[in-house]
Amino acid sequence: PAEANEDLQQLCINKYYPEKLWAYLESFNTACYPGWQNAATLESCRKNTTAALAIDHVKIDTCAGGAEGLALLKTDAEASEQNSIYSSPTLMINGVKYSGARTPEAFKQAICNSFETAPAECSTVLSSATASGTTGGCG
Repeated sequence: PAEANEDLQQLCINKYYPEKLWAYLESFNTACYPGWQNAATLESCRKNTTAALAIDHVKIDTCAGGAEGLALLKTDAEASEQNSIYSSPTLMINGVKYSGARTPEAFKQAICNSFETAPAECSTVLSSATASGTTGGCG
């Protein structure tokens, strides 16, 4: 239930605050995810995270808890089915599912290789260590 609720929250944040989604995800994963098994702690942390990013948590909670959130979830599920995405994380680059190594450097190289003219950031060397939790799947 906690993960499903967070999925709805993120879909609603993406709809109303798309420019803040990545900042929210980074902050949530760092501050809130470690306490995901405690609903009260998770909810408090989520509210602190949205407040710090000037995201209206009431608007997001209303979206996530109603028909709007379910419609967004249905659309997301249909897109996942259409693209044969059944696990997380899944990286799509220009409509093609990435299937290489799951390291920051490998992801960066795959993305940078998709540019006709790669941006300067592509010359930055990232870690080649595989992060924990990158082999996700659904039961």
